[in-house]
Amino acid sequence: MFKYLITQLQNASKVIYDGSQCRVFLMQAYQESIAIRPNLKSEQELALIDRFYELSRELIELSDNRFNTKQLEYRKVIDELISAMQAA
Repeated sequence: MFKYLITQLQNASKVIYDGSQCRVFLMQAYQESIAIRPNLKSEQELALIDRFYELSRELIELSDNRFNTKQLEYRKVIDELISAMQAA
C-alpha cells in the first residue's frame, strides 16, 4: 500500500542536502498519501498517514530553507517513518 510513498521518502532522504530536490520528493510523497488515504482500512495504516501529514508540512517548508542545518535530524525522522511503513 505504501510502496510509492516509501520510494519518494527514500529519494527525499538521499537528497536531503539539496533542498529543491528534497522538496520535490516530499511533495510527491504528500500527493501519493492523499491518493491512498481513502483505501486505508486499519488503524495502524491511518495512524502512519496521520503521522506523515504532521511531519510532511514542516519537512517541506524547512527543506526549502537554504539556511537549514537540521538535515540529519530530518533524515532520521524520514527513515523512522519509512521503517514503520515497511512494517505495516
